[in-house]
Amino acid sequence: MNHSLTESWYSVIDWLKLHCEDLIHEIWADAWEHDHDWSLIENQLGCCVPLDLKLFYQLQRGQQSRRFGGIFFGMRLLSFDKLVETWDEWRGLGMFNEAFAEDTFSTPPGYVKPQYSNPYWIPFASDEFGNHIAVDLDPDHLGDYGQIIVYGHEEYEKKRLANNINAFIHLFRDQLISHGVYYSHSRSFSYEDGTNVHYIDRFSHLFNDYETLSRSA
Repeated sequence: MNHSLTESWYSVIDWLKLHCEDLIHEIWADAWEHDHDWSLIENQLGCCVPLDLKLFYQLQRGQQSRRFGGIFFGMRLLSFDKLVETWDEWRGLGMFNEAFAEDTFSTPPGYVKPQYSNPYWIPFASDEFGNHIAVDLDPDHLGDYGQIIVYGHEEYEKKRLANNINAFIHLFRDQLISHGVYYSHSRSFSYEDGTNVHYIDRFSHLFNDYETLSRSA
């Protein structure tokens, strides 16, 4: 089933209203009033940023403070200004690609280029330790333009998390609503069954299940 980005994000917002109202005020207020200028990134890359990423940044304004845990199970949603700043910092690190060539690899194989850094990876979430969730505008031969990936200082395994940001937000929405997630007094997201699964492994598992179902349909 195809779920629109707006529909999935509004479902996330509804969940936040019930479980962590302070966090929703941080990312939601006045989002539509911001007219973001993507020209710096687009002019440097010579291509257009996907429309769904632009829409996503009309629907929210990122996490503005450090008072709350990162919305994506510890990963903080970047403000637009922080997105541009982080992208700009990382696009100049391609010099390290050769040095880390033997350590980097893609999961699944062939989806993400096995590089340390790529200027066509646009980060929108961060753990604040140099690791990011990003939109990939330069996929490997099996990947999709605009797919969601992980890269960063400690992420030598470049994982594809979803086909695009629409699918990623829907998977996140599904976790909140259908899998017993709660927002604790320690200002972090946890699973009610007590499992302690890293956010990347959780999303990767969901993506692999989705791909299996799609191939068998």
